[in-house]
Amino acid sequence: MTEDTLEITLARSPNGAKPSHRATVRSLGLRRCHQTVRQPDRPEIRGMVARVAHLVEVRYAQRAERVDLEPGQEPKGKGRPAAGQTVADEDVAELREAEQEALAAGDTEPKLTTESDATESSP
Repeated sequence: MTEDTLEITLARSPNGAKPSHRATVRSLGLRRCHQTVRQPDRPEIRGMVARVAHLVEVRYAQRAERVDLEPGQEPKGKGRPAAGQTVADEDVAELREAEQEALAAGDTEPKLTTESDATESSP
């Protein structure tokens, strides 16, 4: 059985980053900008990638597509949900979509409501 591998590319320089982030980049095996390394898809590697997601780009070695990560969000793997995404994040995404639709429709001030707002305003 082959283990999944991640291709990790240093997209931004760690100069000016926290010392712990620079150390994490080095421990991933990255020394220069635009250098790519392959690391096994294991929890400890995912944790390191999540720590420096703002500095690196991640791809699965078997696939060509890039994995988009928010800082602190781990890459999704086979049968593994993203650790950084929660139900609240999905609610925020829905509210942002509603706001974009309202702006596209020509409303100058979109009204964003949540379920808790709807229950409080009802008599």
